[in-house]
Amino acid sequence: MFRICALNESSSEAESDTEQTQVETREAQEAHLLDLYNSALQQLVKNNKTAAKTSLLKITTSSLFQTGEGSEQIQKTLRYNVHKNLGECFMDESDFAKAEDHFFEASQLDRTDVTLWFQLASASVKLGNFCNVRGALEEGLACSPNHWPCLENLITVSFKLCDNYGCLCYCAAALERDPTNQKAIEYKSKVYLEMPFLQIEMKDQDFVPIPVEREVYSYLPPEPPLRPGLHAPIESLTLQGLGEFLLTIYEKYAGTDDIIILVDTAKVLEDLKTRTREREEAKIKVSVQNLVEEMMDMIESGEKEVDGDEICDTIMEEILCHMFGVEPLTEEEKVVKEIVLELISDSVEKGVAPASKKKCVILPPKTKKKHFSIFDEIPEELLEKRRSCRNVLASQPVSLAASTDTSCDVGASKGTSSTQRELLANFLPSTLLTMSSSLKNVSAPAPSKPSSVSRAIFAPITTPWISAEIEAELVTNFLNTKSGHPVDLMREYLGVMYLLDFTMPWSRELVKVVAKVYETWRMHWGYELEHDKPEEPLTMECLRYYIQGNECLLVVYQEEGAQEMEENLKQQMWRDLNDLNLMFSYLPIELRVRIRSLRFHYYNLIGDDEEVEWETRYLSDLYEQFPDAWVPHPIIQYKMVTSQFLTSYISNLSKAKELEELNHYYDDGKYQEIVTLLSETLDNSSIMTPSKDCSKTPDRESQIDIFIESLFYCKQYEKCLVWLEAAFNSELLKATSLTEQDSGDTKELSKYEWDTLDSYLNTMESCLEGLECERKNPEQFGQLPLSSAARLAQNLLTIIARQVEDPTNPELCYSSSLPWILLHKLMVWQEKLLLPSTPSVPDRPASPDSCIDLDAELPGSLSLLCSAHNYLGQKAACTLEHGKLLNYLVDVFVPILTTHPLPDYSEQVKTALDQAVYCLYAHPSKKSKAPPRHLTDHNVSQLGLTWPRALVLYRYVRPAKLPEHDDVKTLSITADTENLLRRIVALVPDSVQVEKRKQVAMDYLTGKTHKMRKLSKLKSLPDDAKDLFYLLADYTFKSNSDMENAIKYYAIDLTFNRDRFDSWAALALAQGSKMDSKLNCCQLLVPQKMLSEIESVEMCYKECLRINDKNSNLWIEFGNFCYSIHSYISRTLNNNAENLNFETFEKLEKKKEEFLKLALHNYEKTLQIFDRDGIHENDVDERWLLFFMIGKIKEKQGVELISCLDFYIKSIGYLRKNEIIMPRKINYNNPQDFSIEALEVYYRIHGSILKAIAKAEKEKKALPDEICRKYYEVLKTTQLDEIYTTNSPKPKLDRFSNKRKLARVEDGSKVTRQDETSTTIMRDVLEVVDTMIDDIEFTNDSTKYNLDNLSKLCLAGLEDVVFHFFHHFKALYRMAHFYHTSSSFKNPMKVKQLLLAGLSDKSASCPGLFGGRKPNLIFNEVWRIPVTEIDRPGSFANHCGKALILLLDVLKGIPDVNTLVEIIVQLRKPPSEENKFLHESDRQEIVTVASTFLNTALRTIREKTDIEKERRKPVETLEVYKLHQKLAKLWPGKEKDIFVHLRDMYAAIKNKEVEKEKITESEVMRFCSTETGRLRALANPKPVVTSQRLGGQAGGVAVSVASSGVGQGADKEVGTSLSSWQQWGQILADQQRMLQFQSLLAMSSSLPN
Repeated sequence: MFRICALNESSSEAESDTEQTQVETREAQEAHLLDLYNSALQQLVKNNKTAAKTSLLKITTSSLFQTGEGSEQIQKTLRYNVHKNLGECFMDESDFAKAEDHFFEASQLDRTDVTLWFQLASASVKLGNFCNVRGALEEGLACSPNHWPCLENLITVSFKLCDNYGCLCYCAAALERDPTNQKAIEYKSKVYLEMPFLQIEMKDQDFVPIPVEREVYSYLPPEPPLRPGLHAPIESLTLQGLGEFLLTIYEKYAGTDDIIILVDTAKVLEDLKTRTREREEAKIKVSVQNLVEEMMDMIESGEKEVDGDEICDTIMEEILCHMFGVEPLTEEEKVVKEIVLELISDSVEKGVAPASKKKCVILPPKTKKKHFSIFDEIPEELLEKRRSCRNVLASQPVSLAASTDTSCDVGASKGTSSTQRELLANFLPSTLLTMSSSLKNVSAPAPSKPSSVSRAIFAPITTPWISAEIEAELVTNFLNTKSGHPVDLMREYLGVMYLLDFTMPWSRELVKVVAKVYETWRMHWGYELEHDKPEEPLTMECLRYYIQGNECLLVVYQEEGAQEMEENLKQQMWRDLNDLNLMFSYLPIELRVRIRSLRFHYYNLIGDDEEVEWETRYLSDLYEQFPDAWVPHPIIQYKMVTSQFLTSYISNLSKAKELEELNHYYDDGKYQEIVTLLSETLDNSSIMTPSKDCSKTPDRESQIDIFIESLFYCKQYEKCLVWLEAAFNSELLKATSLTEQDSGDTKELSKYEWDTLDSYLNTMESCLEGLECERKNPEQFGQLPLSSAARLAQNLLTIIARQVEDPTNPELCYSSSLPWILLHKLMVWQEKLLLPSTPSVPDRPASPDSCIDLDAELPGSLSLLCSAHNYLGQKAACTLEHGKLLNYLVDVFVPILTTHPLPDYSEQVKTALDQAVYCLYAHPSKKSKAPPRHLTDHNVSQLGLTWPRALVLYRYVRPAKLPEHDDVKTLSITADTENLLRRIVALVPDSVQVEKRKQVAMDYLTGKTHKMRKLSKLKSLPDDAKDLFYLLADYTFKSNSDMENAIKYYAIDLTFNRDRFDSWAALALAQGSKMDSKLNCCQLLVPQKMLSEIESVEMCYKECLRINDKNSNLWIEFGNFCYSIHSYISRTLNNNAENLNFETFEKLEKKKEEFLKLALHNYEKTLQIFDRDGIHENDVDERWLLFFMIGKIKEKQGVELISCLDFYIKSIGYLRKNEIIMPRKINYNNPQDFSIEALEVYYRIHGSILKAIAKAEKEKKALPDEICRKYYEVLKTTQLDEIYTTNSPKPKLDRFSNKRKLARVEDGSKVTRQDETSTTIMRDVLEVVDTMIDDIEFTNDSTKYNLDNLSKLCLAGLEDVVFHFFHHFKALYRMAHFYHTSSSFKNPMKVKQLLLAGLSDKSASCPGLFGGRKPNLIFNEVWRIPVTEIDRPGSFANHCGKALILLLDVLKGIPDVNTLVEIIVQLRKPPSEENKFLHESDRQEIVTVASTFLNTALRTIREKTDIEKERRKPVETLEVYKLHQKLAKLWPGKEKDIFVHLRDMYAAIKNKEVEKEKITESEVMRFCSTETGRLRALANPKPVVTSQRLGGQAGGVAVSVASSGVGQGADKEVGTSLSSWQQWGQILADQQRMLQFQSLLAMSSSLPN
């Protein structure tokens, strides 16, 4: 039951006033905790103990609860009840440890609750804390002595804790309260029965114990276990495994007393069988899992059931055969197996069939035998595991070379590292893989042929090592039959080894094991040999062990890199050899030879030269005595001292002395002597005898290093490569071999080891470079043996695998790309040998259907380089060693991409090459707006580009076909390539002297020199880089960005390629474009300077046409240029003749005629080319232009217009061949093809005829009838051509006929059917008769040829031009000019419409030429003709000037002084560049003319003014006054020209003409201002209410207009009078201020503009 128990203690609640705020906070917190506690109690009542526990735990986590601050009484009560209830909750959940903790916390707050103590004891007993149980029960009993549960449980726990006295005391207390308590009687009896003395001690002899079955305390110690035999696992049932087992068990128990215990050999065999079975089961499990994976792949791939089952059976059979070591069935055996199975199946069916036949007549159909599926017996967990495994593998990349993603995390673990090595190894050619498996654990072999001394000294060992079964049986018998402690078993083991067949070779590992066993056994063997009795069995046995064991020890310590022999072992061997020597004379020859060989090698090993010399003599004497001695020896690594050995040894003594001088040779640079000496020493693999002073003779490694360096200096690169490979292999194996101190699967190499390996690789690279310089096929690695090449490939892969092992680590273990480069060269060598020689393939035609296979497989060597960049790029190390790897990659890939035809994998190569260039030189720039997507930033710093590397890059980016001057821009280089070429240009060597070449070329082009001199003394660019400046020039020229730079680059290119046609052509076009810009810029041009530039362009055109005179486009461009220059010279002579000196004038006149003739020649030459060669299918037929321009030139040359018109008609004929139809309206921004061109020819014909008519009319000459007839026919032919009639607004045929139309009589009276028919017939007859009469009359009418009719036809034609294209300013100008100057067609209104009609003026047929003008821009809406062939440079500004002069003349005649003033103001200053429509000379002239015309117009206005009207209302005067004010504001000082006319008009109005000179400006201005105010007041007569201060009155009189009451009229008159006076006063005041402002403006006229 849960309740709040009262506590026995209370606390005071004294609090200070300063803590009032804190008290309130604590009270709030306490209230919150109480709320939580109450909610927990409610949950407990509802038996929701989980929620209650949560609330109670929240209370315990509060800061107030943990610190214990606040009201002491509330805190103690709350803390006590929270802990108690939490303990009960945890007891319910069987969490006894937490329950015990909370009960204990509650007990510390209130120790008077017996129930709490009993609950604490209940929790502790569950945890086995019996001492805690006893303490809690004792506390509970102290609180309530009559609490029976505490007392009973104290009896039990005291007995449990072996406190028998305490147990008796509590039993006595229980029996005192209840004498019949059975539990107390039983425990008391149990104690007394086991310990009777306690009954006496307790003086309780009256109590009679009863027998009980409760706990007993009697315990007998177990018998000590038998001492087990020694045990250690044996790894294999081989002699080597047996020896290792003996060593293991010895090392395990050495130094302990157990070493004398017997070895439990039976357990060893049993343990081996168990472990073998477990390994086989694991192997079977893995094999089955692999089988499941393969079979599941087949099933999921959708193969047929039968085929899938057969394949699964085959795989199953192969795996089982592999597991049990048997050969799989051959195809013949499989066929036999199937036949036998079928026969057995048929026999079984026949055996069963008769029984079934008796029961039925009709046999059931034979069902197909269900095929057994292996999946029926496979556990489901294997299938699930296999699926998850397959999912993981499917997510992994298959190949590294096929992926261009350089951000993939490869090699993040050791397992992935091995995967990377395998993937990289897949790139290797098959020839470099053949030796990989056998070379993994083999040390560096001798690079040359073996010595004549055989490794098997006496005779070849032909007997193979015993089979595994026999060896296992031998070991098993040993373990079953031999027993003893480890040292005894070692002796037995040595005996077994000696009794083996001597002709069977021992492995190196077995020799080491036997040596170690002998060394261990010999330390414990103390038997002295019987020297006098060699036949004694134990002596003979030990003799054999001594010889064999010491031979094995010598093999171990004579190995290269072996540790030095310890001193105690030396002493032991010395004693053994002395014992053997004492018995020497009693032994057979075979043992004598072995003993002498032992002594020879021993003294040689310890460096005792004197003893070695003695042993040499003894052996020599022995072989002289027994020349045919033959000693079979199983240890092939042991060098038996034979007669041949002695001979070689003696001869090498002299060489050893020479080797002592090897260091001196090396220091003196005697490399050839070193090569000679070491060739005999190292190449023959002979035994070298070190000197006594080891410091004098370098060791073998040092000798090889010196030998390699000497070979390199002697330029014997091929031999050097062979030795380099062997030395590199040896060093790598030594560096990567694991030692006992190394932990893990791989060994970390030190910096010294990496530097050593790096020196070998660098020397190898230098040798290849030396072979390349000597042209000895460096790609063949100096005829390196294939086995060595394969080994080198694997070693390089080992280093590469270590480099890329952990891509997350930015540091490289070996900071060099040489392994990748050398491996690539190796692969290229083998790939060339493996690929069959293919005949040269002709260039593939570039057809639309041809495509590049983007998935084509890269050769392994190229894939390796791509992978190298990807791997090193992830570590930001692809540019290490100054970009050595990437520069090598560029050198390899550039020839591939610059050789045609390109391979199928060229796109992949290009992607990799672009990435390499991007990392090396940041090309394309990282700041470009849209870098290519396939490029990845490897976070490396770009390298500085050098001239040699720039040439390589240039070969890559140079287009396969140079762009021509007239190619489209897309065929030129890209912007990124242009940026790269600019960087390359900056690296051009100073010896080329680019600036000097540019100056020489520009002097030649500008005419300063007649020849490009001094170029032969300058160094030129390489042949494959001579197009560098041309490509830059071509890009700049076609980008239209900077023609100056384009000209500069073309000029430099000419210094390298004097006769390059495209450079001369582009120079001509570029300078011509520059000339066009000058002619269009409307600035003042200096004729002398222009002539110089014109001559430069002319020379360029002539040079390019000299090189290639068949280019029609250039002939046309040259003709256009000549015609433009002719026009410019003509304008200059017409407008600026007065500013030219006589010499310049004559030169211009001469050039004018020359260029016109030259233009005609160029156009005619083009026609000849077209007639001879025809028109290319991709070219546009521009013969219309040629005939059109020839006609214009003939016209300028003064040829009869009829001849010129013939050329225009021919031009239309060629336009017709282009199937042109004039649209109804031509879109300015997107005109139809040839529409504007056809319209221009149409305009030219009509404009030329109209000018001829105007000229004749002006000269008052009559044109011959024949010419008029021809004009008429030309006009008729032109206007009725289908090009111009299809979309004509009106039928043009009416212009060339005279048909009459009979008016229909409208009669309101009805007629009969007969009358209607007769009327209709009559009318039709009359129309036919009239048509015939009209045709006859029109044909005979000669008036159609007169000038008026021709003029009308011409004007109609020009109106057609404006209708189709209202922006044709020349047609508008021509019509306006004709209407303005013609005497017979003069029409001022028409002229005004053609020039000034607004864009929205519906009365005009088309907008006027200046209809879109604005106050600040008279030429607004005057647009150029958007065809360059028509809008010649400078012609637009010239026509604008003519049109404006015509407009001024018209405005003068109107007169329209306002527009004249606007034009004067607009043109008074040179406008901005975008608003220039006039040549500067024309602008100045037009301003002068406009000013003159303005004066004339004002004079005309003054003369025509009616003075009387002006005196009443000076309208004209005030208009002139407005112009005066406008000019005063916009052009201060210019208003004085108008003031003269304004003063004359004022004088005439005031009758002061005689004294007009005395009239001041202020007087005239005052008059005009007054009249302006008066007219404004008259125009706005509304009364104004105001106040007027009257003279003499202090106050103001308010005057208002009264609308009611008596005297209304009088008041109205007074108000009107006062208002008028006020208005006039205001006007006068405004006029006075205006006069002041005008005086200020007059003063400002003297200031500069």
